[in-house]
Amino acid sequence: MGRKWIEIILDLLFPRRCPLCGELSEGICSECGKKIVYVRQPLCFRCGKPLAAPDMEYCGACSAHRHAYTQGRALCLYTGPVKEAVHAIKYKNKREYLEVFAGEIEEKLGPVIRRWNPEVILPIPMYSSARRRRGYNQAEILAKELGKRLGLPVDTKLLKKKRKTLQQKELDYRSRRSNLKGAFSVEYPSAYRRVLLADDVYTTGSTMDEAARTLKEAGVEEIYFVTICIVPDNLPGLA
Repeated sequence: MGRKWIEIILDLLFPRRCPLCGELSEGICSECGKKIVYVRQPLCFRCGKPLAAPDMEYCGACSAHRHAYTQGRALCLYTGPVKEAVHAIKYKNKREYLEVFAGEIEEKLGPVIRRWNPEVILPIPMYSSARRRRGYNQAEILAKELGKRLGLPVDTKLLKKKRKTLQQKELDYRSRRSNLKGAFSVEYPSAYRRVLLADDVYTTGSTMDEAARTLKEAGVEEIYFVTICIVPDNLPGLA
């Protein structure tokens, strides 16, 4: 049986749904599309977080802290139905939603990613026990879906999380950095010079920074990142 027929059968058995409302749809439905707050200019030159004024270059966090990564972008803000969709991906086994978000990322951020010219996509890894408990790593699925669309290889073995850490959402900025210090390792000598890290949410950048620091120590020169969403600063008019 060919791949095309397998895909047809899977579509019949598991019809695609909008990741925001759950209704049958080939992607994000038109009504839900109106509810997504996509990241648009002006945005932080480093992390891609939206800025309050067009004359600003960096957000408050990037002005105050030096990052180990080179640059990054996110598709949309971590608010409303997108926040609920990411929660469903991680805790309700709605991993099929990642295919939709990967398509959105390729459509809206593909030109930026291609300008960065990464050689490979690396998913942010999970600690082994956490992955076994969930059954999958959402960042790895996202990376593979992006790899298909961008024509890039995906390496799921180079970067590993070598120790268990506390949940980042429960910690402040200083504690987040301390919690992740030394959490990642590079499993073998890297031949890559430019890599793209993939994850679901960017909050303070602590995870990306620690992963990037580990990769730089292994000889990687430029580290970029892409995420589905980013936690915004308190912008006017944003709930």
